[in-house]
Amino acid sequence: MTDYLFFVVRRLLVYLVIPILTVLSILNIHSQGYMANVPDETRLTPGSLAQSDAINPGGKSYADGDVNSVESTYIGTDSDKKFPFHLYVTPKNTVIMDLANTISGPEEAYQTARQWIYVSDKKLNDVADYWLTPYEFLLNTRNYPDNPLKGMSVSDCEEQANGLTSLLRAIGIQPENVRVVVGEVIFNSETLGHVWVELLVSQKWLVLDATCGPYWDDDIGILIERIGTPFDYYSNQTYPVLHTWVYYNDVYYLNAETGSGDAPVSWYHHISDEISEESSHTLRT
Repeated sequence: MTDYLFFVVRRLLVYLVIPILTVLSILNIHSQGYMANVPDETRLTPGSLAQSDAINPGGKSYADGDVNSVESTYIGTDSDKKFPFHLYVTPKNTVIMDLANTISGPEEAYQTARQWIYVSDKKLNDVADYWLTPYEFLLNTRNYPDNPLKGMSVSDCEEQANGLTSLLRAIGIQPENVRVVVGEVIFNSETLGHVWVELLVSQKWLVLDATCGPYWDDDIGILIERIGTPFDYYSNQTYPVLHTWVYYNDVYYLNAETGSGDAPVSWYHHISDEISEESSHTLRT
């Protein structure tokens, strides 16, 4: 009788309790915090993102050159400013290369990035948005005076996306097969500007969002621990993208608003319908 009860309990754990806990954990990733806990810091538009008074390009130090001196690419059809996106993906930086030497593949790179801690720019830098290089994020934010978790590397979505893409490039992923995406998403019924990563796997773009892990809750002033989504979670789940503005990495760039850029053909698959729809809308109006 005892053996039978043990068998039943074990079966319940394996087939009922553990799956329920897993589902609840994933749902929690998309409820408390995620992006909705910092809406003001991530609510960017193509125009505002490129304005020099909205972003301090490069942050407080430059590991790969002077960001402000580089002529780069336009973001958004309504912007008359240029922003050097490609300088924020730095696979040859020593900090990234050292980290890459400890990683065996894309899944492990994502698992590493998923452990990075999200802290809003408002909390960390006292401005709405402040782009940092991966070097600055991984090495120097540990000692920022407003870092609520002294000694730990912290950042928000653009640093984590640029850092993960840099890491993927450093472990050997070709530039044609990985990209940073700047766009608009909807979480918890709220529309937000956001930055994430897409990796080409079996001819399909797989979303990797490093910000699904732990984050600092500004409202209650504590670190919220989360394990984040699995590597292949968005292979069979829909990522809630409303609009895409820009794709880029250290080599390529594509303006999803206009279709202009120097990206490979595979990068255009997601934007052809969107551009056609916008064009037809313009004709109708």
